[in-house]
Amino acid sequence: MQPEAAIEATGTLTFSDLARFHYFHSLRRTWWIGLLAMVMPPATVAALFLTGATVRRPGVAAVETPVWPFLILPAVSFLAAGVLPYWRARRQYRSQTSLRDAITYTFRADAIGGQTRGASWQIGWDRVHKLRETKSLFLLYQSSKVAVLVPKRFFRGMAEMERWRALAEARTAPKGIEKPGVAGRWC
Repeated sequence: MQPEAAIEATGTLTFSDLARFHYFHSLRRTWWIGLLAMVMPPATVAALFLTGATVRRPGVAAVETPVWPFLILPAVSFLAAGVLPYWRARRQYRSQTSLRDAITYTFRADAIGGQTRGASWQIGWDRVHKLRETKSLFLLYQSSKVAVLVPKRFFRGMAEMERWRALAEARTAPKGIEKPGVAGRWC
């Protein structure tokens, strides 16, 4: 029986690829903060409206409860969720100049390899902790924070991408490829 031919994916990572990864990685882990940030302002305003927003005690002047402290946390949360992943991607893209080199990924039944102008590496499929798919990327996690980014545009066509999916599903069974959730549909 003839061994199946290796699947190759070639291209150059862009800043956009790194930014998408960082946004996906951040939003996937902190989605609940965004939900809390969206629910808190209306809930706070409703609570203040329903309670009268003032405290009245006999012999003491009425004290109004300021609303702005309750609106700062959601604003800071949205700012952090929107800006921090961008900064991390920009810092990584600037500091790791090798990311700007063209890379060829080679996927075989026994291992995954990568080769650039100045480096080459190889890892076994057993080292892939988790395999996730987003709208534009495949992420092969080696640990909870380290992943090999394989943009979908690196494949020569849909047929080759489907061949890769079949290989990846078989090599990472029973886990397989985790399909995009809410954050993965945007990144």
